[in-house]
Amino acid sequence: MLERLVVVGLGLIGGSIAKGLRKAGLFGQIIGVEQSFEHRAAALQQGLVDRCCASLKAALQERADVIVLAVPLSAMPALLKELAALELKDCVITDVGSAKRPVLDAVQAAFGEIPPHFVAGHPIAGSEKSGPMAADAGLFQGRSVILTTTAETDALALERIQWLWQALGAEVQPMTAQQHDEVLAATSHLPHMLAFVLTDELARRNLLSSRIAAGGLRDVTRIAASDALMWHDIALANRSCLLAELQGFRVALDNLTTALEQRDGQHLFDLFSRAKAAREPLFPTQ
Repeated sequence: MLERLVVVGLGLIGGSIAKGLRKAGLFGQIIGVEQSFEHRAAALQQGLVDRCCASLKAALQERADVIVLAVPLSAMPALLKELAALELKDCVITDVGSAKRPVLDAVQAAFGEIPPHFVAGHPIAGSEKSGPMAADAGLFQGRSVILTTTAETDALALERIQWLWQALGAEVQPMTAQQHDEVLAATSHLPHMLAFVLTDELARRNLLSSRIAAGGLRDVTRIAASDALMWHDIALANRSCLLAELQGFRVALDNLTTALEQRDGQHLFDLFSRAKAAREPLFPTQ
């Protein structure tokens, strides 16, 4: 057991980390940092943390073993600058940001280097729900967590963060920052953009009604209920990779349009069959 964990940002991910690690008994004390008074009150009421502070400086009056940065990507540069001005000793720092290159760039700018005790991370887990009231101790069970290291990453720091995620039931995978941002642009960021656009377009045309919505509409629009600020940050942070994915998807839509215009049934059948065969092993029907 380690003595003290500090979780900065007690939304769904930060709150779930705190809740899961409290259940696992890995830390003697868990301290939250949260600017929202309502979120601080909810986190304390739920028992996610032992105490909750409005500032990082107040939370770090005592030495921390691990600091988890679970704030929106747009808040990361200012937070890292504040962190760099504090006495951290051998504290291990990690994050949960959905784009890794921008985070590492912000770390470099704040500290003048990538500190050996900083381990960039991203849990591939989430929900359209948000806030500490949505915290789920089992959120990361069986899910992947991507860790991005550099040549300077301290081996013991990496081991500590791997241990933390494994205690939450996650499977750790290594990736470079570029690999991460490209893969997540295709598998997470693009689907969210499509869901937002589809939902907005149907609403604009007054076609988004529960009375006429089938299960397919519910499924493909579910993630459009995700936090707008978080996805604003992700889209801009991973802009270049996301633009490449959108361009590729535009080509695929053009091909579908051409097939319909030309009544090319074979193209449609082949497309639908490939998609069905690709998806079924991922999410087998219960």
